[in-house]
Amino acid sequence: MNRSATEWWGVAPRLVAVLAVATFLALGGCDRSAPGIDGAIDGQKALAFLYGPYDTKLEGAVWKVANLPSGSPAGDVLTEGKDAIVGIALAQQVKEGDVDRFYLGVVITPQTEPGEDDFDCESCQPAVGATIFVKHGDRWQVEAHQPFVTKLGYNGGGPAMTLVAVGPSRHGILADTDWFNRGNSGAYVSLWTQEQGRLAERFATMTKEDNGGNCSETLADDLEPCRENVLDIKYEPGPVADHYDIHVRPNAAEWTYDNAGHQGEMLFRFDGTKYVAVEMRLAPAPVGAADRVPWAGPLPDSDPAALLAAYLRADAWGLQLSSENWPLVTRFTTWQDGPGWDTSAVVESAEIIGRRDLGKRAEVTVRVRKIGDLHGDGEMMPVLDTTTAGTVTRKFILENLGKNGEVHWKIVEPQDGPHLAVDYVLLDLIPAWCGKRDCRQTEAYRVLREHQDACPPSPIPLSRSCHKDGT
Repeated sequence: MNRSATEWWGVAPRLVAVLAVATFLALGGCDRSAPGIDGAIDGQKALAFLYGPYDTKLEGAVWKVANLPSGSPAGDVLTEGKDAIVGIALAQQVKEGDVDRFYLGVVITPQTEPGEDDFDCESCQPAVGATIFVKHGDRWQVEAHQPFVTKLGYNGGGPAMTLVAVGPSRHGILADTDWFNRGNSGAYVSLWTQEQGRLAERFATMTKEDNGGNCSETLADDLEPCRENVLDIKYEPGPVADHYDIHVRPNAAEWTYDNAGHQGEMLFRFDGTKYVAVEMRLAPAPVGAADRVPWAGPLPDSDPAALLAAYLRADAWGLQLSSENWPLVTRFTTWQDGPGWDTSAVVESAEIIGRRDLGKRAEVTVRVRKIGDLHGDGEMMPVLDTTTAGTVTRKFILENLGKNGEVHWKIVEPQDGPHLAVDYVLLDLIPAWCGKRDCRQTEAYRVLREHQDACPPSPIPLSRSCHKDGT
């Protein structure tokens, strides 16, 4: 069939874009002479390079679906060789270490013809995907390209997409969508990362769920009791140097929030392909306080942030409060001894918020929510000074002391005394401190118990915040 000049004009940009991407990927994504985008980059330029010119009326590009993988979820939505509308859900440039990258997230829906039903039914979920560009000199080139990560959305609309830090110098795309089903509603997230040049979903879970349209406070009409579940997600350093752990904490322990049947507070750790559930408790579950240890097992000393996270948790569970623990302290730190601390800070949460790599040294910044300082009165009853409460920033300096190419990080400074979790103070410290005396009537115990009741105990005591404003 012969095409007119006008028809070829519409097809040529898309064909050139597809060929350019295919050629670049075949070259391994590192050839500075390969096709790319010169100068500044933005979402519309990236979209045009990959799929075709941006159409303001359609709010996307018209793209003839190509290379749809067999068995892909997108096959339920799109048809090979048929036109689709590719919209922009994420377009963001970010610095990762010394490398500049640009993340493009897209939502792809079939283009409907006159007389066809619009793609807006309740169960209509678009195909979603992403591309990562990396900057070489003044040219942006494709590093990873996957238009068909999964299908996600509701009522024909796609998810919101944001970049989240999943490692010290790594980001992932978090796709977040609402869902509705027979009176139930909620939210669902899907996390995508690039591993060895391949973009794929690595973690997914519900984050909200309620049955407000299908429940009754009085259980009238045989309706079930009303519920509203929320899952809190945090990304925090762990033993895998370049991938943070994912720490999830639901407001209801019995809520099953993902397809694997997980319930309760959990850690998910990257295994090289995806995030998998791991044992949460970082020290053995003891029978009594005398058997409890602040840390058990090998130290994650190959990464400064991971080592510091381990130190914060061990310190929160009494690392610095007994001479028996000092051999363990010296595994974390460069200092070999310390004073007998008369006062300890009590904290409800700690969060690593910054990191600077300085060659053989590193600076890691921690934000702490401090409840107060704990000490003993004249009769050695616990006293909590809440005048020191507030948000505190602590800057830690760590040094790599490994030799002959080995990596062994240790904390150099500050040596500023114990920072204890509320859980530890109530469960271990005060009972051991008071012995047979009843300390439950003290103001210190009352205030700490209020914090404990507001935020249930956690096997990872410093990974969550019980602040009343929810921040």
